[in-house]
Amino acid sequence: MIGFILRLVAKQANPQADTRAWEAEIDRLVYALYALTAVEIAIVAGQGN
Repeated sequence: MIGFILRLVAKQANPQADTRAWEAEIDRLVYALYALTAVEIAIVAGQGN
């Protein structure tokens, strides 16, 4: 997890860096940590009603 965060911090040095894959992995780890359901994930991700 620390490695992912360090990569995101490195984006400050290169704002053009594509960090979408790392951000998605962090999201998945957090969802698993909190044992979110698919409905809860949709709400958190802004896709829920």
